[in-house]
Amino acid sequence: MDNVSITENNNLQISEKSNARVQGDPNVFINSNVVPIGNDMSIRIGSTETLPPDSLSYVRNSGDDKNVVLNFGIVRGQNGSDGIDGIDGLNGRDGFSPIATVTQTETGATISITDATQTTTANITNGTDGTDGFSPIANVTGTNYGALISITDKEGTTTAQVVDGFSPIATVTPTATGATITITDQNGTTTANVTNGTDGTNGTDGTDGFSPIANVTQTSTGATISITDKQGTTSANILNGIDGVVISNYSRGGNISYASGSYIDILTTTVPESGLYLLMFNLDLDPSAETFIRLTNNSTAIDDSIRSNKYTSRHDMTSISVARLSANDVIHGQCYSTSSGTARRAVLTILRLSS
Repeated sequence: MDNVSITENNNLQISEKSNARVQGDPNVFINSNVVPIGNDMSIRIGSTETLPPDSLSYVRNSGDDKNVVLNFGIVRGQNGSDGIDGIDGLNGRDGFSPIATVTQTETGATISITDATQTTTANITNGTDGTDGFSPIANVTGTNYGALISITDKEGTTTAQVVDGFSPIATVTPTATGATITITDQNGTTTANVTNGTDGTNGTDGTDGFSPIANVTQTSTGATISITDKQGTTSANILNGIDGVVISNYSRGGNISYASGSYIDILTTTVPESGLYLLMFNLDLDPSAETFIRLTNNSTAIDDSIRSNKYTSRHDMTSISVARLSANDVIHGQCYSTSSGTARRAVLTILRLSS
């Protein structure tokens, strides 16, 4: 193909008249006639296909971003109408089909393309090996009180105690007029009677629906999500998340005293930067009295962080919450009991999940 060549700067050049398509997508055209070739790429020529008239020429990569295999499609011209016989012309010059060769070398490959006028050669060097990755290791070990979760990544090992919860029990009993719904949770049993309603009148037919179309396109920093509905198309760019980072892990041992009547601070830490955090507060205490633990942010209780030993005799209590925090927020692990007592150990961990 006369419209494809290798430039002096080791770029793959495709002339604008080629109307070339890329990656086999008929709606995506090369918007630049020079495609750069990096040092970590290998390129070879694949197949050449003759296409029917009224088609579009294409150049497709059947490999990947680093191991490129170029397949070419060339459009055949329309058949012309018969003309009148002309006088015999002089013999024309012999035609020349471009010849492409790929020769493997110790450091990569050499690509040579020979056309009617010259031979163009480019050396492609193999890329260097990347650094070894690290797959986090998660381990869950059952205990008498729930489970011990350990996560090991390249930064170290993070451990959290998880206490068994209480699953509410719901029952529905049919009655002559409807049903009785009973829900039992850790606070007791609640019952409600539901009466059958009368049938409503039929509504009018709704307008025809529209099935939204969702498309996800990978980008160098994450992905672009496009959703098309009857109102139009909405797009959003989603950035790749960051690895979770243990910001702080504080612990106390020995006899930790606490008084009855109000929440007191057991452990305190300050948030260094804004982000989404996993908060874990664990307290190993005497189970003889009803005791509550919780997490607070700037003296305000964090939703769903309160835990109680009211329905269990276990002495190891853990509160786990996920919250979005701001830089310099102050996090407290607190304890409240109906009588004074001591705890054997306390741990407060905050883990940043994302920015």
